[in-house]
Amino acid sequence: MSTSACKWVASFVVCVGVLYLSLAYPLPAIAGQPQKADVIDIASGAVVGTSQLVRSPNGVAMNLRTTGLDPGAAYTVWWVIFNNPEFCEDFCNEPDLFNPDVLATVLGATGHVIGHDGVGNFAAYLAEGDTSDVAPFGLPGDAVGLIDSTQAAIHLVVRTHGPPIPGHVKEQISTFGGGCDVNACEDQQFAAHAP
Repeated sequence: MSTSACKWVASFVVCVGVLYLSLAYPLPAIAGQPQKADVIDIASGAVVGTSQLVRSPNGVAMNLRTTGLDPGAAYTVWWVIFNNPEFCEDFCNEPDLFNPDVLATVLGATGHVIGHDGVGNFAAYLAEGDTSDVAPFGLPGDAVGLIDSTQAAIHLVVRTHGPPIPGHVKEQISTFGGGCDVNACEDQQFAAHAP
């Protein structure tokens, strides 16, 4: 086989491999091994799903599949970033959000209305330094977002915004307080990924 033919075959094999991975693996194509974590129901402590986080030098991608959500309700998922987890009291929890040494921030990941089976499938990517969808808490890390994707502790929080409100669904699936003046919003599930 000629050198040019070998190069063509090698390129074809690589392209087919990339195509296969992009179809078979729902996370964005970025370098790194997926970290897996259980999705936990906050009220009961039960495992209700699974999440994967892939870290790259420039950001993180997540894929979260969960069950037990309110059928037909609007949901969002939030990145909870602890940029300096070494300053957390234990394994980075809510009180650590307000510790300036932890440099924590909360950013919107994704959202949609859930089907009648109560199953949620969510996927999102967050680039280092992206602060475009910061939740309105005024946390120490809000101005910087995700600093180092390989070193941060990252929690994924699943939040309900209640039944869809005509004319307000986009707000319900894309903002922290969307629909909360009419419906009771609450954080229902989470997954925690250590650095």
